[in-house]
Amino acid sequence: MAKGARLSNVPKHQGAVSTNYEFLQEGSTKAGVGANLTYVGERSGHNLDNGFNLPSYTLVNLNAYYAPSDRLRYQLNVNNLFDKTYYVSSYSDLWVQPGEPLNASISAQWKF
Repeated sequence: MAKGARLSNVPKHQGAVSTNYEFLQEGSTKAGVGANLTYVGERSGHNLDNGFNLPSYTLVNLNAYYAPSDRLRYQLNVNNLFDKTYYVSSYSDLWVQPGEPLNASISAQWKF
């Protein structure tokens, strides 16, 4: 690694902001929604020389949940809402790991 070279896969700027809003709370029944915005700046994609850079990206993720009791919770997550093509990391310009496309998941949680 050359003196003064940036570390690979480490952006100079990155950040995340999240918010959640609970709109129903009656006894043990709860429901809410949330959003997450993540920014990752441009970063070097190679250790040897800084001629290969990964572009910056911004992702938006959403979630909603419904908990009919203290023990049971259902949740819907939508990740990469705008289906942004992005690259998580790389080892070199020959090996680049793409990020996940738009996807959704549903989960149920039961507390014993």
